[in-house]
Amino acid sequence: MVLMLVASLLLLTGCNRGVSSEDFLLTISVSETEVRKGENFDVTVFFENNTGKNLDIAVFVFLTPDMEGYGGPLHAEVPEHPEILSIRAYGNLEIVKIASNNLVGTHDLRYRAIFHLRWGRSGQQRIELWSNTLSINVI
Repeated sequence: MVLMLVASLLLLTGCNRGVSSEDFLLTISVSETEVRKGENFDVTVFFENNTGKNLDIAVFVFLTPDMEGYGGPLHAEVPEHPEILSIRAYGNLEIVKIASNNLVGTHDLRYRAIFHLRWGRSGQQRIELWSNTLSINVI
């Protein structure tokens, strides 16, 4: 009887484990690390769900770049209602963005992702992630 109670408590606490930013991975890679001023280059953004759970995430503006002199679109107008993206347990999204830079020099590029779990329900949670940082040399 005691063993069944302990097993039930462990199961309940495991099921209620919160999700945090550490349960996700956001990485970027670029087509070139040296570009001409104003020239477009591709940035591949890779988002991975390591929660072990299928998730529906609510996004208004999912990815925004952070780089001095960034010349690409920062984001579209913020919508009134979020878009819902379904991501399978241990699944991923790969998104290619086009970027450019209008300042000569070496600049750090990284992306930020912001999304919500359990949108509109009890326990709604906002998650913010930053990608790795890459140096882009603009000539």
